Amino acid sequence: MRRRFCISTVALALSVILIPIHISAQQSTEGHSAEKQTSPVPRVEKQDNSAHPKNKYTDSEHIEIQPSPMEILVQGPVHFVEEPTTQEEQEYAQAQSKPWWKRPDWLTVALFGITALFAILAFVASVWQGKSASDMVILTHRPKIIVRNIVIPALASLNRKAPMSQWTQDLTGYYTVANTGGLPCTIQTVCEGNFVGVDLPMERPDRNNQGRQINMVLAPGEAKELPFGHVILGEDDACDLIDGKTSNFFIVRVRYTDNGKVVRETSACRRFNPTSSRFIRVANRDYEYSD
Repeated sequence: MRRRFCISTVALALSVILIPIHISAQQSTEGHSAEKQTSPVPRVEKQDNSAHPKNKYTDSEHIEIQPSPMEILVQGPVHFVEEPTTQEEQEYAQAQSKPWWKRPDWLTVALFGITALFAILAFVASVWQGKSASDMVILTHRPKIIVRNIVIPALASLNRKAPMSQWTQDLTGYYTVANTGGLPCTIQTVCEGNFVGVDLPMERPDRNNQGRQINMVLAPGEAKELPFGHVILGEDDACDLIDGKTSNFFIVRVRYTDNGKVVRETSACRRFNPTSSRFIRVANRDYEYSD
């Protein structure tokens, strides 16, 4: 009897330990929450000896152990997972049997790609339109350089009325460049020179002169003076000017760029008038122009 009692006790302990483990394993694999379950619980009952009146003492040797059901209560949230029905399985199988380009996921990718393509095209068109508008603004409100106020003080003394002590071959002076356009510009090079002659030649005297770099920025409406001091007259040219046989022409070319890196050029040519001691614009489009 003692051996039977021990075996029953071990069975009870194992059942208490293994049942929760089995429930947790079933929850992790099937995704179903545990419900109230029942398992046998050993219950100790005394043997009914009413049919055997001779054995009525209550010794432990006469106790018989019989298993009885035990209730187990599972605590915690309960989750129900619905298994796919046969109709759902059929629909999934039909979807998988379609060609890849007819599946809903590929259709979504195709629609997304088309939308992205239209977005890229719209962005490129907007950038191109913005550049075209910027170019139109540059063409409409382009910068424009003019040359004015040319001053060479030594020319006023190269005549017979002036004393010989004031005669000189060194012609230094300055002139003004102004931006009369609507956009800023950068003056890259200027080329200045004097030509002494009766009239202007067909070929420009400064044709092979590359000029000097200044890289000066002029805002719209801004003007700056540019001095020069590298013009030296020859003796014959100085004598002809003093005698009034020839005229002095001041020729200047200004090369500049706008914001669009478009290279433009302005040329000015002025004849010196000894009577008024001023420079006068010449009517020659080969020497007076503005791009």
